Amino acid sequence: MVIDITERKSAEEALHQSEARFQLLYDTTSNLLATEQPLTLMHNLFNGLATQLGLDYYYNYMMEEKDNRPMLHLRNYGEISDEVAQSIEWIEVGQYLCGLVAQRRQQIVLNQAQISNHPNAQLICSTGVTAYAGQPLIVQGRLLGTLSFASRTRTGFTPEEIDLLQSVCDQMAFALERTNLINSIQQQAEQLQRANQIKDEFLAVLSHELRSPLNPILGWTRLLQNGKLDAARQAEALKTIERNAKLQTQLIEDLLDISCIMQGKLSLTAAPVSLSFVISAAVETVRLAAEAKNIQIALDLDSEIALIYGDAARLQQVMWNLLANAVKFTPNSRQVTVELRQLDQVAQIRVIDTGKGINPQFLPHVFEYFRQEDGSTTRKFGGLGLGLAIVRQIVEMHGGTVRAESQGENQGATFIVQLPVMQQATLIASEPIHTQAAAEVLLDGVQILLVDDETDTREFQAFLLEQSGANVTAVASGLEALQALEQFIPDVLVSDIGMAKMDGYMLIQQIRSRSPNQGGTIPAIALTAYAAEIDQQRALQVGFQTHITKPVEPEELVRAIANLQKI
Repeated sequence: MVIDITERKSAEEALHQSEARFQLLYDTTSNLLATEQPLTLMHNLFNGLATQLGLDYYYNYMMEEKDNRPMLHLRNYGEISDEVAQSIEWIEVGQYLCGLVAQRRQQIVLNQAQISNHPNAQLICSTGVTAYAGQPLIVQGRLLGTLSFASRTRTGFTPEEIDLLQSVCDQMAFALERTNLINSIQQQAEQLQRANQIKDEFLAVLSHELRSPLNPILGWTRLLQNGKLDAARQAEALKTIERNAKLQTQLIEDLLDISCIMQGKLSLTAAPVSLSFVISAAVETVRLAAEAKNIQIALDLDSEIALIYGDAARLQQVMWNLLANAVKFTPNSRQVTVELRQLDQVAQIRVIDTGKGINPQFLPHVFEYFRQEDGSTTRKFGGLGLGLAIVRQIVEMHGGTVRAESQGENQGATFIVQLPVMQQATLIASEPIHTQAAAEVLLDGVQILLVDDETDTREFQAFLLEQSGANVTAVASGLEALQALEQFIPDVLVSDIGMAKMDGYMLIQQIRSRSPNQGGTIPAIALTAYAAEIDQQRALQVGFQTHITKPVEPEELVRAIANLQKI
């Protein structure tokens, strides 16, 4: 008796092939889950598939940027010469079959007949390929790359084989995305750790820098109080107190400016500006610090520089920061040089010092927020690491650029600012522009109602205004101010903003609700430590005519009152 077992053998063979494919898929998944570098398994993956499916080649392209545009980069390949691989290392999306797979974002499977007629198959046809299967590597709609397989011994692939290739490629895509996510999380964790480190360093430096100027201020103040200093020492003490008070003021201003920059609220008040005047004014602000170290500031300013269109106060802030840095990092009895030239339609400022220089490794970070080459509180040079970040922001808001150059440590540094000049051929006169010294402003007979809940501040401001000839009524609260208005109508109201119970905003609103003969139209000045632009706008909106930021310059306050008297 003869039994035909052909069908049984076919079934057994089919079962064996199916089990082998499942085993291959299982092994592939396990291996990909166990590695952090999926692409390194590509060749082993190909070898397993080649044994089962009779494959001869594979090409693995990944989407990468080249020349600022997305292209396909050949990352892995098998059984093709290095010469051929080099010729197709970078291809356009849509180029060859691999590029077409990326462009269509779909699997492309070709048999021998289709390969010979396909317009994108010239390359594989020339290598004798008779069967091709290319799969896009896509995760959540994002194309990562392509993975293509080819055979020179087969005429095509069965549906089951095509499904296997697609499943393997899907597993590879998921593994690549998992690796990308892990790397991204690790990078974010490292960035967060670095940010926390920078924050901690900054807070330590902030505490140190805000306290440091207080030591000479308090020390010299006590010595002045005991009355034992001669005239020369008294003058030295007052200069030191002023210099350190200005330093602390600048630290606070830098913090406020950085806050505005980070919120996108730093604005410019633009007008035609003479850079010669800006530079000269900035030099005056650092002259005391330079004289304390016997540092000469040499100016080499081209007198025929076109005007620029910008904010004079902000540009002076740029120059102050650059000059203050130069003086800080330059040893005693050296020189700092400032050059101003016009290069075509650009004004160029160079601030050159002969100080400690900049480490080449730190040079790329010199304009970053909260970054200092030495972040420790025991470092030799002070500062918060904010000045140069503010410089860059202000310069870029003017459409300009700033960069730093240094040959290394102890080689000095040069900061170069370039700003576009005005289009008009307007030239500055050969003589530098100087502001006329303001005549002494007097407030003889001016009736002032002064409101401030800080006793020391109130007494100082009252004394200052009385020295200028004003008659001052000083009160400690908004309620006392309203009571005073029942007794007399002053010529000017000067009020603090940040007071308890009734702040300056509430006070001026109540005053403005009154009739003119009850003081409702009194000219008013807001004095406040709230220095952001939004605070200035709010003060003007609620009824103040002028906003002055604390600490108040005596001349500024007297001049503001005098100007209100002219209204």
